[in-house]
Amino acid sequence: MVIDGVKARLHRDIVADPVLHGMVLNLYLNGEQYPHRVSDYFPFAAVEDPELERVMRAHVADEDKHIALYTRAIERLGQPVIVQPIEAVFNEVIRRHTPASFALEAGESRDSSRLKLAHFFAHLHFL
Repeated sequence: MVIDGVKARLHRDIVADPVLHGMVLNLYLNGEQYPHRVSDYFPFAAVEDPELERVMRAHVADEDKHIALYTRAIERLGQPVIVQPIEAVFNEVIRRHTPASFALEAGESRDSSRLKLAHFFAHLHFL
């Protein structure tokens, strides 16, 4: 397919330039670090199913592995690891266009908590 060729060429061009490659990897790294930079990203308190909570915690652990992977890759390229301003992280950009919050409030209804959890999963799925 034509699009596959374009994507392959773009990938080759990016990895051929260590500075550009490092910048792209830093964008991915900042996305993986995002849940640690905000207080409401994984709304565990709204999860009532132990299996769902286990899967969510496994997802967090995977992201932590990706943080280490991207950090090592950037360092091996001889490029600096850069912490982007939170407003420049793709996750945050998307959230700014989502009126729903993931933050759970004390005493809120079960329906409200579930709606926030649904918005969170929609956000994760999109990313």
